[in-house]
Amino acid sequence: MPLTVFISSTSLDLTQHRKALERSLLDAGLGPIGMEHFAAQPDQPLHACLREIGEADLFVGIYAWRYGFVPGDAGISITELEFSEAQRLGKPCFCFFVDPGFPWPEEFRDQGESAARLDEFKRRMDALLVRSTFTTPDDLAARVLASIQRYERSASKRATQGSAQTPEQRNLTTLLERSKQFWVAGVLANVANSVGIYALTMIPEPDAVEQHWRDGTAPDLPAQQPLAPGQSILDIFEDSGRLLLILGDPGSGKTITLLQLAQYLIEQARGIASEPVPVVFHLGSWSARLPLEKWLVLEARSKYYVSGDLFEKWMREHRIVLLLDGLDEVEPAEQSACVQSINAFVGSVGVPGIAICARRAEYHTLTTKLRVNAAIRLEALSTAQIGAILSSSEQPMRGLQQVLDAAPEMAEIAGSPLMLNLMRATSQDTLESGIQQTRSGSLADAVVARYVDARLAADGVDESHRQDVLTRLGWIARRIIEGGGNVFQVDALQPSQLSGIARAAYFLLTRIVVGLVLGLTEGIYLGLVSWAQASFGTALLRSVSVGLLFGLGAGLIDLFRQGRMAADGAGEQAQPQRKEASWPVSLALVLFLFALFAASNWALWHAWERAGFGIVWALVVGLRSRGGGIAHDIRIPDIRSWSWRSAGKGFMLGVAIATAVFVVPTAIGAFPAVTEEMSKYPASTSFIIAGSTALLYGLIGAVFMGWRANTIATQVRPDEGIRLFRRSMLRGGALLGAVTGGFLWLVVSGGMAQTTGAAMAALAGLVIGWVVGSYFAVVGALWYGGIDIINHYALRGILWLSGRTPLRLIRYLDSAVKIRLLRRIGGGYAFIHRALLEYFATRESAAKLK
Repeated sequence: MPLTVFISSTSLDLTQHRKALERSLLDAGLGPIGMEHFAAQPDQPLHACLREIGEADLFVGIYAWRYGFVPGDAGISITELEFSEAQRLGKPCFCFFVDPGFPWPEEFRDQGESAARLDEFKRRMDALLVRSTFTTPDDLAARVLASIQRYERSASKRATQGSAQTPEQRNLTTLLERSKQFWVAGVLANVANSVGIYALTMIPEPDAVEQHWRDGTAPDLPAQQPLAPGQSILDIFEDSGRLLLILGDPGSGKTITLLQLAQYLIEQARGIASEPVPVVFHLGSWSARLPLEKWLVLEARSKYYVSGDLFEKWMREHRIVLLLDGLDEVEPAEQSACVQSINAFVGSVGVPGIAICARRAEYHTLTTKLRVNAAIRLEALSTAQIGAILSSSEQPMRGLQQVLDAAPEMAEIAGSPLMLNLMRATSQDTLESGIQQTRSGSLADAVVARYVDARLAADGVDESHRQDVLTRLGWIARRIIEGGGNVFQVDALQPSQLSGIARAAYFLLTRIVVGLVLGLTEGIYLGLVSWAQASFGTALLRSVSVGLLFGLGAGLIDLFRQGRMAADGAGEQAQPQRKEASWPVSLALVLFLFALFAASNWALWHAWERAGFGIVWALVVGLRSRGGGIAHDIRIPDIRSWSWRSAGKGFMLGVAIATAVFVVPTAIGAFPAVTEEMSKYPASTSFIIAGSTALLYGLIGAVFMGWRANTIATQVRPDEGIRLFRRSMLRGGALLGAVTGGFLWLVVSGGMAQTTGAAMAALAGLVIGWVVGSYFAVVGALWYGGIDIINHYALRGILWLSGRTPLRLIRYLDSAVKIRLLRRIGGGYAFIHRALLEYFATRESAAKLK
């Protein structure tokens, strides 16, 4: 049975467009509804229109410059009521707006309140769904039919797939929804709601790329001629074989165009397991030290909270469409190398689609071209487009139009969608003063400055607090630029953002706190195990003092190591590739820390025992910093789940370690005190003790390796990394404590049952299991995120004391979002455009952390 299509539009202004669309749908075997009988006319019963929507399969809305008739006490027009009903019923909706630059009769353009309500209605649609533009009746018919046919193909794919999802499909669905949350709802919808999205002129630029078509043929794109008005970026992407370069001047709409493509691809992929997932990355943080694939894995972990192994697997299985923004924001000396890395990745790994954005002028200076199939450039808004945008605004901006008419240099920069948006958010008087006080060569900077002033004034920031705001947001802007990205993440703060005394204070404070936690835990453990109340205080004092000295030594060692790495040029940027080579260094560090523990124990208490605790301390602190550096001292959180295969490997490794370091040395008399103690028991008991120790180490190894990172976080908030560490810390500590405590309870209660009775043996096993399990729970909690939480809050405290950030940083950033200086992108914050980022970066105080 053919699909039925309900067509909603105003009547008089779109008669020819509706007729052309009806013919096209009928020729395609589809059933149009409401073409003549249910258009937005005052003499038609409203309930009949709404009933027809419920019976139709699809909804198509066509909108020009008329809002339509508002019946009775409905409050909104029939066309808006029809759209709302389709949304309520969950109908697939396809909405088309006339291109703002397409000539349209003045008698069919609403003015005043109707124009304002139409503008509000269009913004509402922009925030809810993907829409396209049209020009002539035939152009509209072709675009609607192409959209419906695309929907039919997607629906066919959905129908052939079962409703049950595998764990991997659920993870991909989560990533898809995260892309929509970050970029469509977080950025694109906000732009649509605040200022609207403009239809841009796109011109093919084939000389910008080295074309490599799989079938040897390229589409017949008219070089240097504008593409058809209203042609969607998805159509261009598909025509390019899904290998596209988007070029444009600063503020020309490159990022918004890329996000519109993301929105189309997200809608395509929803509910279809075989469709690849679009993921947006900002290339600014790429470094020539890393191949593109490794960089993408790191970015996926830190920005999307996806397991690195999982994302790498998806890329190699061609499950990811890469949308790469900001090629021009890579270090200038490394931009050609970045292009080469992209080309190598596409050639070796392959992709189901890739789109890259770059500033046109910077790109054409590169010695290497991207090996993709097509390139387009975005043109500036024309005078006619600007006039149409201003005249159709919710509040017609006659004042701004007067400013542009009186100042040709201002009208020229208004061709940038960014500059036009900033002007629309700034008063006429403020703009005129900017023109008078600024040379024409820096008018763009003046517009940005006037916009910032207007937003701060709207938030009630007086002159006395203005400099404080500029300094703090300037510090954030500098951190973003230094990191090479475009997003500031609270949970990604690192000690590399400190210097001098502040950096030394960070390393000493964090390591001492970790040492005190370990010492306090050990002291409580030894005090309880001794069974002598009088020795509890002594045991606690000894352990805490050793922990203090151990932490101080570890802090000095790390401070020295970071200084050496920085001197070698590897401390702040290159540590991801040092990971493999850092094992020997980490092993040496563990041995050094163990020696430090033993020396501290002897210096304070003239005792050599408790070597087992020293090994645990050295492993936790030493291996914790494996492969790290000052820019990664606080790790990227992993999202963990249980793997029985990895747990089995960990069990075997734990048994092997216990056999090598305890069972065999004890058997050959390497530990005289332990050998003497074991000689008091029968050989069978000694064998059980040795076997139990090996089994315990095996269980500990199973926990550490079985609980691995192989999934994706279910939600993302501004401090999601710390939340993940907190969850991992609690779960890891509880799991390790339960395993070790439970095991010892079984061993002790079973071994003592014959001599003390079952009840006393169970009680003794419970006490010993609880004490030992509690100790290992703390160790596990530190390993699985506790150390990172200590480091993070110590860093936040030092930044607050230095005046760089407020105490409640997230609340402060959220307030900047409300006044439209920043925007939320997932768990991070970005300035609304690169121009504002650069403006605030130049306003940062010259004072540095000392």
